[in-house]
Amino acid sequence: MFKNLVFPVIKVLIVFSSFVNASIVMGDISGEWNFSLNVQGQSGSAVATIRQNDEEIEGTYVGQRFGTVDFVGTIVDGELDFQLNLDLGPIIYEGRLQDDGSIKGTADLAGMALANFVATKSD
Repeated sequence: MFKNLVFPVIKVLIVFSSFVNASIVMGDISGEWNFSLNVQGQSGSAVATIRQNDEEIEGTYVGQRFGTVDFVGTIVDGELDFQLNLDLGPIIYEGRLQDDGSIKGTADLAGMALANFVATKSD
């Protein structure tokens, strides 16, 4: 009888833990994020301050190469998408929230190069 109760309880705990983990991943990403970029073997960094309102995000991006740029974008089901509009063309960031709380993805640098990035929250 004890054995018949243990397995259902374990199943419920596993399902519950996946919901808890998903809610953390889907939480509010507002705050300051440190971006580390790799562009064809060259590294770069930037800081983005993000404000989230439901699925909409906006903020300010401060990078080594392009200075300070405001942006808008979305975050839907853990998928992040935002764009920096520059004179040379748009820089489009697409990433996914990871289980460890970071964001990993790619940035299309106005069609000239593709960068990989990792962003970690600093606050």
